[in-house]
Order: sequence, then structure tokens, then C-alpha cells
Amino acid sequence: MTAPISLYCGNNCRTPIALDELVALAERRRVMRRKAFDEKRLRLIAAVADDLLKDKSMTAEPQVRVFAFWTRKAALLSMQRDFEARLPQGCQAFGRGLAFHLPPTNVDTLFLYSWAVACLTGNASLVRLPSQMPTIVQRVIDNYLWRAEAQDCADLFVSYPVDDAVSAALSAVADVRLVWGGDAKVALFHGWPVRLGGKTLAFPDRRSFAVLSGDALTRLEPAGRTSLAQRMHRDVFVFDQMACASPQALFVVGDPAHHQAGVAAFLKALDAVAHSGDSQVAPAHAIHKFVQSCEMAVVGEADRIDRLSANLTVAYAAPAATYRVRRIGGGFLTVRYIASIGDLVDHIEARDQTVTHFGIGEDELASLIDRAGARGMSRLVPVGLALNFDTVWDGYNLLGELVRLVRLHSEKPEPLKSC
Repeated sequence: MTAPISLYCGNNCRTPIALDELVALAERRRVMRRKAFDEKRLRLIAAVADDLLKDKSMTAEPQVRVFAFWTRKAALLSMQRDFEARLPQGCQAFGRGLAFHLPPTNVDTLFLYSWAVACLTGNASLVRLPSQMPTIVQRVIDNYLWRAEAQDCADLFVSYPVDDAVSAALSAVADVRLVWGGDAKVALFHGWPVRLGGKTLAFPDRRSFAVLSGDALTRLEPAGRTSLAQRMHRDVFVFDQMACASPQALFVVGDPAHHQAGVAAFLKALDAVAHSGDSQVAPAHAIHKFVQSCEMAVVGEADRIDRLSANLTVAYAAPAATYRVRRIGGGFLTVRYIASIGDLVDHIEARDQTVTHFGIGEDELASLIDRAGARGMSRLVPVGLALNFDTVWDGYNLLGELVRLVRLHSEKPEPLKSC
């Protein structure tokens, strides 16, 4: 016996479905794939975004507001132009077939992006919904499903408890499998094959950090400091600092003697922004942050701890301590001073994903990529944009990964020569 499976029909309605029925249904939906950026699909996703942007109760949620802005019509048309401009000569792109999405548990809206990209690139999608589907996610999917045009997209949304047999059977009919989650989840799914000729896009554990110019922080006027703190707040406090792109550490290019006052003023402004918003840290987690900071001090990882409030705890790394990321979340940052941005190279590993930056020149950032790109990192963005999704994610060009190309050669064959 396999775990019970339910097919989501919208408005919080779920219909039980047997595994063999679901596999057969997925096979039928798979052949409904379309050309990439099919006009009907583009119009459909844009209409969903338009409704979300008009709904103040939805745009009050920053995750939904960003998703709706990312999928508005103007943004999709820009995405289409960029995609088509990069196609090899003579090629047309079509969906690969069935895309099987396994959402993460720590960022409940992230899979909406991979689902939207799969739809736009012409695929049918089979999405395993989170076991506890947030209201905002349900509202987005409902908005999509109630539209008649959605039937042409052939997408299926299902729920089932953890069950190896179900996951293996659904993987076997997938042309593309997108596994969002920790290392253990990714490793588990790698043991189950996808359809012959298919592929898996894996998004395992990642870590991220920010690099800030000490000189630039020190020069900030109060208004500029507040503005930067508001942008950093989006990076740190949305998703409780547990997204892969959320910075856990701040590297400051400078030294404590000249820049400690500027760093401290900035962190105080960040704490003030957290207090003025809706960032509420549970008492238990505030205690957890305190215990972790004490441990860092005891083992020599940190030589100073600032507990600005229950919202924000800052550990200043001991200069001689080995760089280590503690994924504590909920407003916990480690500050480490470096003499130059080049000193980051030795700290970067394959697990690093997003580097947010402030006050660092473009030439310096380009040099960092040249020197450390082979070691790790997949994106460098200004402070405030850490959680903004991109079609290039974790080193994958998602638009390219989710399509199959058909090429028409225009070369004329040479005439046959008689013997």
C-alpha cells in the first residue's frame, strides 16, 4: 500500500486519487506541452499577477508582492525577448514534457517561481504541494486554477505524505525534476531515476553572505543609513533568515579601528527597522540565539557579542578564528573584517550561493568572480535584492534547462557528383 494521494482542485478542495491513476493522468497531461512562451500561457500567468497586484490583502505579504511583480506582463515580455535573443540560430524551443516540482519547506513560496517558469517554457507541471500549504500559496494557485485557460496548461497539484514508492513512481514519468530542499532530500531523490532522457535540477543546502565597504558605511548620512537598513532588513528577516539566499554573515572591507562606529550605527539602524515592522522573534528563538552566541565566544569563534534586542544579535568574529557559518536565523549575523575584497576568495566554497554587496566597485566584483567563480557563488546582487528570484538560479539557466530545441538548418547540401 502506498500513502494516500490527493489531487488539489482549488478552494481548498482535494480529491483522492490512486497512484496508478495519477501516473496515467500525468502521462496524458505530458503530451499537452507547448512552444515556449506560448501567447495563451504568457497571458494567463500575467493575468494571475495582475489580480494579485490589485489585491491589497495579498500584496501586504512581501513574498507575494515580489512574485506578482516578477510575473507581471511587462516583466514576462522582457523575459521572452531575452530568451528568444539567446536561442541558437534556426532554433525553436518547446517544453521538455512533464516537470515534477518538489518544493522546499523553509521558503514556502519559492516553488511558485519554478512552476511559473515551467508553464511559460511550455511544460506540463506536477507539483507536490507543501504538507502545510500557507494561505498565500493557496490563494495564488486558486487564482490560477479557476481560469478556464489553465486547463490548456495541464498542470497538476497533489499532496501526499512522505512515501518512497509514490515519489519514485512520479519521478519515473518526469522529463524534468526540480528538487528544492536540503542535502538529504536531494540525495534521496537522486536514487530514483526520471524518464529516459530526462534530467534533475537539484537545489540543495546553500549559504549566503554580504560584503560591505567599511568606508561607504562610515560615510552614510542618517537617511542613507536607514535606507540601507531597510534593504538589508528585506534580505535578513523575510523567511526568518532561513532562505538559502538570506545572508548569515557580513564581511566588512576595512578594520575595527576605523570602521567599527559606522558598522555599529548601521546595525543599530537595522535593529530599529526590525522593531518598526512586523519582525517578531519568538522568546524561545531569542534564547537560542543567546545560547549560540555564548558558545561562539567560549570556543573562540567570536570576541564580542552585541545583543541589540530580541530581534537582532551580532557576533563579531575573532580575527584568528576559522570562518564558519552558523545557520541560526531569526536575526543572527556574524561580522568579520577583511582587508580587501580579494580576501573573500579563500572563504568561498561550492556551497555559497548569493553575495549581496554595498559600496563595492563593479570592477572589484568582476575580479572576485574571475578569481573565485570556480570555487563557488552563483549570484552577486546589491543589498536588498537577495531574495529576488531570477531565471538564472543556483548556476542553472532555468529557461534553457526546461526546453527542448528544434533546429532548422538552412545550409544547402553540396550537389551530388556522378561516379
